[in-house]
Amino acid sequence: MKVSKYCETATVQTQAQCRDWVDTALARLETLAVRTREQLGAFAEELPFTVRRWAVDSRQVPPRRG
Repeated sequence: MKVSKYCETATVQTQAQCRDWVDTALARLETLAVRTREQLGAFAEELPFTVRRWAVDSRQVPPRRG
């Protein structure tokens, strides 16, 4: 095999491997982004109830003395 053909083949294989790595990394980032968006959405929906519950609970706590 000629050196130039070997280099050409190695280049194609290296590019394919790099594309696979990038595609895998992008898929993982997309999964993380979707999961983060869902978790933040759930937190945002729950927040008003949590604040309201905290406000109600805080009124029931007797005042501190001293």
